Amino acid sequence: GSMCSPAQERKDRQRAQQIPFRGNPSDVDIVTVGGSRQAYVPLGGDLMTPGNEVAAVDLATGTVTRIKVGIRPQRIAVHPDGLIFVCNQYSNYITVIDPRTRQVLRNAQGPVEIKTEFYCADLAFVPRSVAAPDPDKQDLYVANSWRGSVLKYGLTVVRDPLSNTPIDVKLTEPSAPTTPN
Repeated sequence: GSMCSPAQERKDRQRAQQIPFRGNPSDVDIVTVGGSRQAYVPLGGDLMTPGNEVAAVDLATGTVTRIKVGIRPQRIAVHPDGLIFVCNQYSNYITVIDPRTRQVLRNAQGPVEIKTEFYCADLAFVPRSVAAPDPDKQDLYVANSWRGSVLKYGLTVVRDPLSNTPIDVKLTEPSAPTTPN
């Protein structure tokens, strides 16, 4: 239901298609994989035209790989095992990227995603055990701007028994949301 004439609607659509998408990078993290340094940058766009990609930039060659993630990625956190976790503001999951392939990490069921609430604002990793830190066992803390709370997820990385590379991420300790007083 627009009030415009079909000709005006066509003009508006053509004008909209000519406007370059503004990625509005909101974060950056550097990861070294097999001697190659890569920068990961969420391209969240803006409120009217949210983006759904993270740019992986090879710092030696300048090559850019665009990786489709959830809607309006805002922040990223690098897991101690090297995986990239992406906080998607308008999706109810966190995307996991494997920097070795520059693709979303996949298991037999499909893309590896950590289910969470909408309006993820930031995320951070903390070793589950401070006394005996194990990079495969981390707690992921997720700030949620809508709820005004921090959600905690206990994650365990699953490794390939032959290559020892991360192949999956399992949610091992879901817990109740904690709200700071």
